[in-house]
Parts: sequence; C-alpha cells; structure tokens
Amino acid sequence: GKYVLPALEDEMHSMHRGRSFIFQSNAFNLNGESPWMGSTPGVDTECIGFNSRCMGTLLQMLKGRPEHYLETKVGAITKAGRLSYDRLPEIEIPDIFRIQRGSGD
Repeated sequence: GKYVLPALEDEMHSMHRGRSFIFQSNAFNLNGESPWMGSTPGVDTECIGFNSRCMGTLLQMLKGRPEHYLETKVGAITKAGRLSYDRLPEIEIPDIFRIQRGSGD
C-alpha cells in the first residue's frame, strides 16, 4: 500500500468479526454522514477490509452494479444489501512515515 499505518493492526483487532466490510472513517457516506459527498452512497477505499468468507459473493455483487467507481459500488451494495460493517477510527499517519507527494504537498 501507499500508506504506513502502525496503529492499523491494533485497531483491526477491535473490530467485530464476521462483518462484510471494514471502512475507514473519512469520506464515509452511506446515509448522508458526509454532506459534501452528495447524496450518492460511497466510501473511500484507501483502507478497506472485507470478509474473506464472502469474497466471491461480494465480488459478484460489485460486478453487477451500474456505478462507475469502486467507492460508489461498495457504498451501493452495502446500503442496498444491508451488509454489515464497522468503521475504523481516524488513524494518524506519523510524521516519520510522511513523504512529499509528487505534486509537492
């Protein structure tokens, strides 16, 4: 991955087992939690977990969706299929792991 999140492993242990997905907290909009994202359900996918026992089913559900982007496909199947999920808390990227992006920021 492109991020180093030293706290991720500990945070994953605090999640409920058996959920269909584990989502990051920012840019999360299944039920209007992030009004700036509009009315379309969606989730950021930089950090996403899924139940490996259901992977085939989840992939088939994603394949049949009309949305163009993975973020909105995942949001749509989660909301429409009433799939279970947990949200990770905000996880800080320590300064030691931050580098300047190609755009300079």
